Amino acid sequence: ESVSDDLLSFSTVFLYLGWGYEWRLPLDARLFAGVQAGGSHMDTDDPDLPVEGQKESEIGLGLQARLGYPISRRWSVQVTGEYRRIYTYKRIDYLFVGGGVNITFESPRWLREFLE
Repeated sequence: ESVSDDLLSFSTVFLYLGWGYEWRLPLDARLFAGVQAGGSHMDTDDPDLPVEGQKESEIGLGLQARLGYPISRRWSVQVTGEYRRIYTYKRIDYLFVGGGVNITFESPRWLREFLE
């Protein structure tokens, strides 16, 4: 949803390929950094736009980083950041910041055997 009347509301999907690397840091912390490139497809139903202008696909590039720290053998916390630029006529820049809690558990035997 737009934050003001002079901006367009739209929904978007960004499909991309990415590459990154993870470093192990002291105290078993982990730092991941990567790049991504892909396509962004945007849809709007703004009645002020002609039908052919209500769908748009453009290329986009991004950078991402994640820092994780274990708080026990199975649990860890992480903070993430991602910057993405979509190359529309007027550039669209996204900045995502987040955090989370992870739990690691052993997969069931049948699933491990199936994947092997």
